[in-house]
Amino acid sequence: MVRSSEDTPDENDVSTVASDWLARFDRGLTVEEEVEFENWIRADPRHLIELGKFDRVWHEFDRLTLFRKKVPRSPNPDLFD
Repeated sequence: MVRSSEDTPDENDVSTVASDWLARFDRGLTVEEEVEFENWIRADPRHLIELGKFDRVWHEFDRLTLFRKKVPRSPNPDLFD
């Protein structure tokens, strides 16, 4: 089935766009992107919900950096005997 531009985006489309916005936020938005983002958020309540899901996951990954500092770079050879 061919989708027209008038079709409501399905959940996968919303997820894809939300993840793209989160990556853009990480690098910093241009003024034009800020306007585009605000328009996207206002267009559908699912957009903010989906963005929030990705934001929570993003912050969970940030917590992994705390773990990395506690783990030595090379394995303990005694653990392989």
